[in-house]
Amino acid sequence: MENLPAKDKSTVITGELGNGFRYYIKPLHDENKIHTQLLVKAGFQEETPEQWECAHLIEHLLIKETENAPNGITAKLNEIGLGLRSVAAFTGRNNTSYNLEFPSEHKEALQVSMEFYHDVLSKQIFSPNAIADEKMRVIQEFNFRSGQKNIASHRLKAKAFPCFNEPPLDFEIHIKSLKKSTIQRYYNKWYQPGRTSLIIIGAIKDPADLEQQIRSMFSKITNESPRDGDMDCEQKYLKQSSKIVSVTSRLEEEKMHLELLHKLKKPTNMLAYYKDNYIETLGVNILNEHFKVFENQYGYSSKTWSRINEYPKAFAIAMVAAPGDFRRDLSQNMSLIAGLTQKEMNAYDFEKSKMRLLEQLKWVKNDNANYWLEMIRDRIIYGLKGNYLSKNELNEAVGGITKSDIDRFFKSVLQPAFDDITIIKPEKSDLDIEEGELRNSIYNAYKKPFIPEQTKVLHQLIPDSLNDSLKLHSIRKLKLSTDSLQEFELSNGIKLVFKTISSSKAENKIMVHGFTPIGANDFSPDDYESAINARDIIRNNGVYKYNKFQFNSYLDSIGFDGHLNPYIDNQTSGFRGEARVSDIELVFQLIYLYSQHARNTEEAFEDWKLNSSEFYSLGHNMGIADFADKIDVSIGRKTIPTGHMRIASVKNTVKEKAFHIYNQVFTNADRFTYIIVGDFEIEKVLPLAAKYLGNITSSSTNIMNAPFVKSSLLSTPKKIKVSIEGIQDVKMKLSYITPIYKEIWKAKIELDLMCRILNDVLVNSLWTDTSMGTTYFIAAAGRVDHLENYGELATYFDTDPNIAEGFRENVIKTISNLNIKEQRFQKNKEALLKRFDNEKLNVLMDDILGHYRYQEEFADYRTKQRYLNSISFTDFKKLYKEYLGKHPWEFIGINAHKRSPE
Repeated sequence: MENLPAKDKSTVITGELGNGFRYYIKPLHDENKIHTQLLVKAGFQEETPEQWECAHLIEHLLIKETENAPNGITAKLNEIGLGLRSVAAFTGRNNTSYNLEFPSEHKEALQVSMEFYHDVLSKQIFSPNAIADEKMRVIQEFNFRSGQKNIASHRLKAKAFPCFNEPPLDFEIHIKSLKKSTIQRYYNKWYQPGRTSLIIIGAIKDPADLEQQIRSMFSKITNESPRDGDMDCEQKYLKQSSKIVSVTSRLEEEKMHLELLHKLKKPTNMLAYYKDNYIETLGVNILNEHFKVFENQYGYSSKTWSRINEYPKAFAIAMVAAPGDFRRDLSQNMSLIAGLTQKEMNAYDFEKSKMRLLEQLKWVKNDNANYWLEMIRDRIIYGLKGNYLSKNELNEAVGGITKSDIDRFFKSVLQPAFDDITIIKPEKSDLDIEEGELRNSIYNAYKKPFIPEQTKVLHQLIPDSLNDSLKLHSIRKLKLSTDSLQEFELSNGIKLVFKTISSSKAENKIMVHGFTPIGANDFSPDDYESAINARDIIRNNGVYKYNKFQFNSYLDSIGFDGHLNPYIDNQTSGFRGEARVSDIELVFQLIYLYSQHARNTEEAFEDWKLNSSEFYSLGHNMGIADFADKIDVSIGRKTIPTGHMRIASVKNTVKEKAFHIYNQVFTNADRFTYIIVGDFEIEKVLPLAAKYLGNITSSSTNIMNAPFVKSSLLSTPKKIKVSIEGIQDVKMKLSYITPIYKEIWKAKIELDLMCRILNDVLVNSLWTDTSMGTTYFIAAAGRVDHLENYGELATYFDTDPNIAEGFRENVIKTISNLNIKEQRFQKNKEALLKRFDNEKLNVLMDDILGHYRYQEEFADYRTKQRYLNSISFTDFKKLYKEYLGKHPWEFIGINAHKRSPE
């Protein structure tokens, strides 16, 4: 018998059908979109060892083809004017979700979504062709995401925790050998209405009618196999004996990865669940501040932090250290933890962490779709009970957390008897760790508590003695170059450019960009690597009498949530920053100190060298970075490298050269222009600029700009192959180059429009039409080269080496013959027009910078809007032919040790 729908005070409409299918409807009157999600309670943990990655593969297959969308849901959405960005799917440990998002006024989208979700549960039979295509995509996704890095982690989890399977020795061989029957068996068993929930959030005009549609569409789907209960992995973990698990990484790892875990139990009451989460978050944040006591010294390359693992639910202390430092650093951290358990937590630490958390919650809106989606998902996945929490209730839960709550949390988790210990060792390490020895070393360290001294916090960035020496220099107003910009010049030659906009558009923010036309290219080849690394060396030193740890501690203590950093590019150097308007004096102080009082110490330089490889590779897909670097080398374009070439530059960097270059660049005051954009009063900012920027001196050395060397991109296009270490797929870039003979801002708008349409049409076509070959990643991007005056429209993609050449030909052919419908053009044009509805600080800053750095015509957002509006469909077709009706430059990145595609 069907349960009657229920409402709680949060107006989430819920119901359960006779087959166990559940639905959750949350109307949001201020939304202009509808967000839908079908959540299946089945993921990686439901796989058998032979089904490894089946959950993920099935997610791909259901996006690719179903009964009502035989060419895939993406193609179906294309037919009704939506596209690839409207659909997303994710596979997790214990759930798989299918997400569709669309404008609320779209009449067909909701019906298409419901039909797709109905198909997902309607016993699909996967075709051999679809399986073959999506196997290839799953392999490409694994390679693109550098999945090999995670294999050691998967092996560790399989040994340490319930519900994880040992990964195969060779991912690609395993995926290719998966049988259709194995895949189908997983789907048939777990994709049942009794394990599935439908969530619909947003601008829902008639919830009662929607509820009736759901009941009508989903009540007749039957559970074909007996409904298995949820795998209670959490309970299994809580009951299992303590253990230590170690695996060896097969990658060229150089460091040990250690985790010490204390088991935690999840509450089932919604309020208790979120309150516990925030207590744990506060505790972790406070503890991580204390772990910095060791990191806040030069020459220390280990990292230690705490976190809360989602599964298994546990408090974890993680440490990454070189094998030679492992025992020392573990002992230090355990002594620190012992010290923290023996003294009362600092009330200031607690209040500061709590205030930060409350600040973050200000961005959580009660009518925000993501807020409600997360809360409903948590309820389903973790089996939470009780009413949903409003924003006020969430704030009250955090506001009610006391210091005693955190003290109790610390006492429960900061104990030497950790439940589990996991270790990933580098393959080359001969460090052997025995469980008894490791646990004894932890206990022994606890007997020697270390209570760190409070870091001495600076009370002012510029001391009175230095402040008194700063003279207020004269200011001269210059003739306006445009009606909307105001120019001034300080007595040392620095030019100031102000652009003020209303507070509603600036959001109480201010942006600063100071630049000089001096860059790394203006130094000799022998000095180039020292030049490109100079700013990072200085940042690692700190400024004035303060090392970087004291410097950062001061900014943290005053709640500075902006940023101001020096930079050195090839053709330009300077400062980029953003802050609250109230912090503008601090921003000017930072510029002054970085320009006049950069520190130069041996220990900071050696520390930079020690940690730079990890720093430069952090956040990078090194294969993509190396591909970009090698393309630039092949065409003679000088850009700052970002991949292994940047890491290799470290050993060639000379400290004294780097420091000398930095001083030469940043003390040429008369060659600097500072652009300041935001919501501020010029008469209040000018005296501050005169006081701090006006005291920056000019070097007696006048750096001459080196002759500019053009790349070969404006010559006849070529096909260029480059070798890249470590990549599995073939990486390709097709670059269409067109000289620009008009205003640069117009060319940027045209490129933006073409990129939107290429991504919307071309990417969708290639993603859904696998007769051309398969790819996991494909994207179009455009840019303008300010110095060489050309526009570049490029398509990037990864694909399997065996089909790379055919796929490349298909992409070029598709671009050349792309038949764009006027409706698609208008839709993308309207979307782009919304970007020019008002002035955005970052866009405005880029435009003003182009005007002063490259002498480009400045256009405000209204002018841009008018120009974009004037581009007709006929105009666009001409532009498309101008840019893309030619043969492109072709760049192909291949594995250095694999056979090259012909």
